[in-house]
Amino acid sequence: EKSQIANYKFLHDRVQQAAYSLIPDDQKQTTHYQIGQLLLQEISQQATEERIFEIVNQLNYGKTLIKQQRERDELAQLNLNAGHKARAATAYQAGREYANTGLSLLGEEAWERKYEMTLAFYNLAAELAMLCGDFKVMEQLIETVIAKTQSLVDRVNVYCIQIQVQTSQNKLAEAVASGIQFLQELGVTMPATPTFAEIKQSMEEINELIGDRQVEDFGDLPIMTDASKIAIIQIASSLLPVTFVSAPLLFALLTSLSVKLSLQYGNISSSAFNYACYSVNCCNLLQDVDLALQFNQLAFNVVFKLDSKASKPKVMMSRGVFVLHRKAHIKETLPFLSESYAIALEVGDLECVGISGYCFCLHSFCCGQPLSIVEEDTRTYYNGLVQVNQLMTANYCLIYWQSTLNLLGLAEDPTKLSGSALEEREFLPLLLSMNDLFGLYNFYLYKLILSFLFGDWEQGNNYALEVRNYLTVAGGMVSKGVFYFYDSLIAIAQLSQSSGETSQLLERVAQNQSELQHWAHHAPMNYQHKVDLVEAEKCRVLGQKAEAIEFYDRAISGAKANEYIQDAALANELAGKFYLDWGRPRIAQDYIIEAYYSYAHWGAKAKVADLEKRYPQLLAPILEQTRSTLSTNETIFALGTVTSASSPTSSSSASVALDLAAILKASQTISGEIELDKLLSSLLAIVIENAGADKCVLMMLQDSRLLIKGSMTLGTEPVVLENLPVEETQELPLKLISKVKHHWQTAVLIDATADPTLASDPYIRRQQPKSILCSPILHQGKLMGILYLENNLATGAFTSDRVELLNLLCAQAAISLENAQLYKRSQQYSQQLEHSLAELSSAQSRFHNLVDNVPGAVYQYQMNHEGIFSLTYISADCQSLFEITPEQAATTAEFLTEMVHPEDLVSFQQSRTDTIQARSSWQWEGRIITRAGIIKWIHGSSRIEQRPDGSMVWDGLFLDISDRKQAELALEQKSLDLQQALEDLQNAQLHIVQSEKMSALGNLVSGVAHEMNNPLGFISATLQQAKPTVADIFEHLKLYQEMFPNSSEEILDHAEEIDLDYSLEDLPKMLDSMVMACDRLKNISTSLRTFSRADKDYKVAFNLHEGIDSTVLILKHRLKANEQRPAIEVIKDYGNLPQVMCFPGQLNQVFMNILANAIDALETANLGKTYAEIEAAPNQIKIQTSLLDDNFVQILIQDNGCGMDLLTQTRIFEQGFTTKNVGKGTGLGMAIAKSIVEEKHGGKIRVNSLLGQETEFLITLPQKA
Repeated sequence: EKSQIANYKFLHDRVQQAAYSLIPDDQKQTTHYQIGQLLLQEISQQATEERIFEIVNQLNYGKTLIKQQRERDELAQLNLNAGHKARAATAYQAGREYANTGLSLLGEEAWERKYEMTLAFYNLAAELAMLCGDFKVMEQLIETVIAKTQSLVDRVNVYCIQIQVQTSQNKLAEAVASGIQFLQELGVTMPATPTFAEIKQSMEEINELIGDRQVEDFGDLPIMTDASKIAIIQIASSLLPVTFVSAPLLFALLTSLSVKLSLQYGNISSSAFNYACYSVNCCNLLQDVDLALQFNQLAFNVVFKLDSKASKPKVMMSRGVFVLHRKAHIKETLPFLSESYAIALEVGDLECVGISGYCFCLHSFCCGQPLSIVEEDTRTYYNGLVQVNQLMTANYCLIYWQSTLNLLGLAEDPTKLSGSALEEREFLPLLLSMNDLFGLYNFYLYKLILSFLFGDWEQGNNYALEVRNYLTVAGGMVSKGVFYFYDSLIAIAQLSQSSGETSQLLERVAQNQSELQHWAHHAPMNYQHKVDLVEAEKCRVLGQKAEAIEFYDRAISGAKANEYIQDAALANELAGKFYLDWGRPRIAQDYIIEAYYSYAHWGAKAKVADLEKRYPQLLAPILEQTRSTLSTNETIFALGTVTSASSPTSSSSASVALDLAAILKASQTISGEIELDKLLSSLLAIVIENAGADKCVLMMLQDSRLLIKGSMTLGTEPVVLENLPVEETQELPLKLISKVKHHWQTAVLIDATADPTLASDPYIRRQQPKSILCSPILHQGKLMGILYLENNLATGAFTSDRVELLNLLCAQAAISLENAQLYKRSQQYSQQLEHSLAELSSAQSRFHNLVDNVPGAVYQYQMNHEGIFSLTYISADCQSLFEITPEQAATTAEFLTEMVHPEDLVSFQQSRTDTIQARSSWQWEGRIITRAGIIKWIHGSSRIEQRPDGSMVWDGLFLDISDRKQAELALEQKSLDLQQALEDLQNAQLHIVQSEKMSALGNLVSGVAHEMNNPLGFISATLQQAKPTVADIFEHLKLYQEMFPNSSEEILDHAEEIDLDYSLEDLPKMLDSMVMACDRLKNISTSLRTFSRADKDYKVAFNLHEGIDSTVLILKHRLKANEQRPAIEVIKDYGNLPQVMCFPGQLNQVFMNILANAIDALETANLGKTYAEIEAAPNQIKIQTSLLDDNFVQILIQDNGCGMDLLTQTRIFEQGFTTKNVGKGTGLGMAIAKSIVEEKHGGKIRVNSLLGQETEFLITLPQKA
């Protein structure tokens, strides 16, 4: 019988608890430990990682039972793994417990025994203490790490934590100073206050590193491995958030430093954030938005390639805060900031949490979101930041929050930031004491905005000057554009009051407009209407009325089109003021009313009240709704145009008299109905009950026609769903109904029979109603229907209180009617959907039958607007191709990525990135490794479809092309083998030619030198002996002349004949000349032997200068002057070189080839020139040697000959390539030189040339083998 494993589980947790209580206390530790050991032994490595908490908790319970240090170390490692997993899951307190347990298990000598593990524990414990807000313990842990670590690199993590904590505690100066000190310790000197020149130079260096490559290409850089460079980038990256708000120039320099290191040494996860920050520099310093977008996309590519979730929130934050608003609508940044906040919370990046949080509030305010929503979001983000101890960024939210409350009318003075969120008298000194530059910038900016909106222009101008003091900290943020806008408006307002500083103020406006216009060029949807409004105001003060009119209308149109409701309101207000000052009150009234509605729509109750105080005469038609006494024949068109959201006003007297209980009860009844017939019945009954009417008719607009949907008279039941066209009834005053339909305004008739405008209406003449109220029902700016009420018993039945009540009821009714209609349509759609689903099911069945017979796997991938992939379909052939079921594939959208062969993974990911960026079809061929370990070649292809919601769909096919690829690979391998054989043959021929040439030359030169040396040695030795002999003879002859001064005539004649005196004087010189000639011949012989020396099979130490000198000496006959030209001058500039390990004979051949070519080039350049012309610009060959560093030497050989074109330079080292005439060159010289330098010596040889001017060869050789 087969053995079976029985699995048990407790019936209930209480049963488990009861069983556990039966274990004696003294056995619990042992039981837990045994359970942990069993789990560890029985489950796989992958399962161990998944159940790490369960295993470690069991083992830790019995840790005191472990006596062997090896076992304690193993449990410590498991605690470290559990701590990291807890950190990733944001279970910070649990992670701290694992870290403390692990350290206790390692014991007192942890640093000496297990240095790496102990360091990892302390880094983890310090970070978790910081995340839990336990800064005292964190500091103790950091001090221990600094004291115990062996290198600066090992301290980097705690240094970064220290900077992050100082930033979160608003100790900005301390954080910057700490970071600069840490960089100094790592060998990087960073000025505390960089200059623009230093920043410009650093950005130029980055441009040089990029060269002709595309920015996105740098996403494929290898992973950085240099530990010191990684440490520098980590410290610099941790400084970026704090320097952005406190030292913007240092931020720019640190960003450039980090980017340069990444471009030079490779990417790490921090590189993504650095590239994102550099995109900020591109926007702010280079004013190059397109380049900024390229670097920002590079940041996303690095995040995607490295799968760096920790870097993703910062990259998303940078796009949302700095880059996207320069190219797209500000509201499009909100999803990025919201997701960045959420992911940053998940990965524990609290700095990014703070920045994303406060910037979401800022952007929400600036893009025209309703103030009620802005207030709610800002309050939520503020509370969230306080909970994670991000107090500095929480302070920024306080500024936005209180400003929003001011506009909502919830502050005594709308220009003062004092209320329930903050008190400016206490808050401003706090910002100053902390030197929070960004906080001061925000504080004064919002004071500027509020001062301008509420007419305190002089104080607003003072705030504008204060903002300018801190403007650099704003970088390329949205708020900077807001400042340019309001600073210009406040300056122009100053112009309206005084002309004393006209030129300075206009210059200030011009500078702001220049900056704002640049922003508007790339993002007109955000900034063009602001530019236009400032231009309108400038034209106003300059008396250019026609231009002002044009710019006002353009500003209003642009703001409305792009949903900037607050800017549209402001533009209407300023346009109304312009027309009023011009003496056009009727036109001004239209603009002021539009401004009133826009501010109300935005939710700015304080501003609505401000307009009521400033322009009561222009707003009279609106404000008259609050009057309670009406004339008997007056028809009122009031603000009571009923909408689904109550319009805020400062006048509340009309609402005081309302019966709150009746309103609430009616509102609840209406909102509780979803079926249209029941809703209509309830609505008619409630209106009759609360409005004082004895007849009520509800009309709904359908296809531009009014249909009677329900009616009711006092004392009867409602009649609903009549669907009778209004024009076909005789029970309504059609003229009044038509007027309300077209004007969308409420009409109240105190005495209908006395109204002259309706005296001729047939219904009025026949029925003689006393009071009438006819009100439009509006929802989201659209007419939904009309409510008609009449009272036949009393005039003036519909008082202002009841009109107010009906307004509120109709507002709720509008929503409920819309919902009811939606519900009715949804029911219809549901039926249609069921029918469509049946048809779709049939079509899908046919589709599945079709694709299951197609060779390969048919699939469909979908990517939503947030970049998240999902596999929506794959056919049954998935099983045979990938060895997984379609259901398994669907649960893991990235199943293919996990199967791709490691060597093909980069090309696969790049192909996906390219098709996503280009929105193009996808093609890829590569290998996969199935779960059974089988390697297959597959071909994937798809076509793309972009949907209206921004998502993309790829429909495609996977094919197994393993057989084809095996045939291709076999053919390719055979081709490569043939190509390699050809290259080997060519190299062998090249080396044979070189060897034979050098052997023949060596034998010849060695033979000549040997034959010269024998007679030369004899002559030299004889001369050395002859010199003293001749001197003795001269001495003897002199003595003889002194002893016998009276010589015979014959002797005297002979002496004169042979010119004895001259001979005596010249003979020693002749002997010296012969000695010098012998020495010269010896040097020539030595040079010949040096040049032609036979190399051994190993490298030897050699003086390069001797080799160069011997080569020059051999070529001296070609350097000498002749009848066509003067001598070629050889200029030697030798450095202090050590001996180099090399093959001397081979290097001499290199020098010979280059110098011979240089002489040929000079002679070619001399063609057609006279001797005098050549002498005026003499031929020169310059030879310079230098020591590059301790490892390399460099030889430069330069001539001022004819030079080479680019094509020749690219082919100069090709075998067989020559520029000389037939028979004068083999085309092997430079190919041999390259082979000797690079293949034999591991060096480099390169050529630089300017056609018609000069050529230089640079040879770099390693000093040692």
